[in-house]
Amino acid sequence: MNCLFINDLNAGVGRLRGTTQYTVNNHVVNATLMNIVDNPTNLQLPGMYNEEENPRVPIIVTGNNFSTLYAPLIRDGRMKKFYWAPSREDRIGVCKGENPTLNNDLKPHKVVVKLVDTFPGQYINIFGALRARVYDDEGRK
Repeated sequence: MNCLFINDLNAGVGRLRGTTQYTVNNHVVNATLMNIVDNPTNLQLPGMYNEEENPRVPIIVTGNNFSTLYAPLIRDGRMKKFYWAPSREDRIGVCKGENPTLNNDLKPHKVVVKLVDTFPGQYINIFGALRARVYDDEGRK
């Protein structure tokens, strides 16, 4: 049993307005994924033409904004989409998980809750980005 897992697909091949360059690598990734979803049992390497069918392999992708991906790849019917809208408690748990130095003492918990409540509409990965920014700023000092 196996699967193909791609984390943050939109970060690698997504396009943000007209500012993101569309490279050969983006094109190759999109073309490969399109080939897999269109012909899941007939995948071929260049120069190899095997007539034997391959077993289907599920592809699991995560991302923050799939609207930045190649539109035909994400259209309805081509993939099953499961949206996760984290609750406030989920966001607090993620923030604590991305900041392992925080323990369960009352004061750090209040700090995490304030942080989560300050950025309610942001993507969940903002908490890791804020942590990295603090380390960067401290390193510059």
